[in-house]
Amino acid sequence: MTTVAWDGHTLAADKCSWGGGDCRRTVSKLFRFSDGIYATVGNFETSLAYAEWRIGKRNEMPDFSKYAVEKGNIIGVFISCEGKPHVVTSLGNLIPYEEKFFAWGAGDAFAWGALEAGASAVKAVEIAMKRSDGAGLGIDTMTLETS
Repeated sequence: MTTVAWDGHTLAADKCSWGGGDCRRTVSKLFRFSDGIYATVGNFETSLAYAEWRIGKRNEMPDFSKYAVEKGNIIGVFISCEGKPHVVTSLGNLIPYEEKFFAWGAGDAFAWGALEAGASAVKAVEIAMKRSDGAGLGIDTMTLETS
């Protein structure tokens, strides 16, 4: 589970990773690519493998058939250098959205509401952490100077 919010300048993501039953662990879900910024969502192993490929830690895009994910599942949120939000699928496709701000993940309904009301990305994730089981253990942020 994850909650990610984009306010047009800052990408914020909670730091919680769920696994092993009731165990929660702290992770960083944000990465800077040469053409934008990225937040992992969904299966962390899968979305992390994609991020590692994009930043050059892997030679080839991961074969997602080897992971416990269905073809086309959403594995990340990508914000291009122009500030345009996309979701990334396990096939490596980027699906663009025509939104000024954006939220995704288990707590996204709370984050969307906060963004619609004028909250920053950080405040949106804080609200999701307070009201949802889909976010927790702190917040990481990355800013993007959009063109």
